[in-house]
Amino acid sequence: MSKTEVAWEKLFEKYKIMEHVDNTEVFKISAQQIREFREPRLMTKFDWSASRPKIFSDAKLSILPDTRGSYVIGRFKAYQKLALANESPKVEYLPQWVRSFDNFEITSESVALNVAQMSGMIDQVLEREQGEPQAVSTLTGRLKSGNISYKIQDISGNYHNFAVDNSQVEIDAGFEDVNNLVVIEAKNRIPIDFIIRQLYYPYRLYRNLQTGKKVVPIYFTYADQVFTFYVYDFIDPNNYSSIHKVNQYSFILGKKLDLTLDVVKSIL
Repeated sequence: MSKTEVAWEKLFEKYKIMEHVDNTEVFKISAQQIREFREPRLMTKFDWSASRPKIFSDAKLSILPDTRGSYVIGRFKAYQKLALANESPKVEYLPQWVRSFDNFEITSESVALNVAQMSGMIDQVLEREQGEPQAVSTLTGRLKSGNISYKIQDISGNYHNFAVDNSQVEIDAGFEDVNNLVVIEAKNRIPIDFIIRQLYYPYRLYRNLQTGKKVVPIYFTYADQVFTFYVYDFIDPNNYSSIHKVNQYSFILGKKLDLTLDVVKSIL
């Protein structure tokens, strides 16, 4: 059992978390309480459902931040399956004068996104019209969410209201063109699912900028040399659970490859 799992077992026992959830549907826990056994940043980051501690997954529980100092535990529909479309990736190329990758591989999500931008993949995903400026990299890193109110569905179909106050938001990449603000969550693997919060909180933060531009949340994966962009939207901006997939774009770099995403999944 991992240190995180041991710590959560102790927290559940000390604060009778399961009893509270069974009786009131949610349990609010502070960072200070979590810190009694382990650092909150190590105890609350579960990027996909399979990464949750056993005590969470067995009871179908998830945890979400509501402020910089507290979290809410409940049976929320917090994760979205990553639906893979079976398609052959399109081939794209770096500018001829880019020589940095002659002897180096793409080893991180951030480098993969740099390659995606300079090869024109980002512009294709955003369907840039001829003559329009190329998308540029903008916001990235850790930001504060500001005040966000939203609702989320639980596994029974009931909705719960959340009020987030300056929760930490981490943006892997942000791009902007004349029409769109793009927020990207990036991974160097193809997971079965992902936690919606990684797209939803940045999406709401960008909407609150009130630029008049469309906010485009994208889940990006770079695995086995395939760059894949899963474009999402939220039917109701105030509903965490209204996420739906709009499109998918897959690319490879610099050479033709007879490879579908089914093959990529089998390799992984």
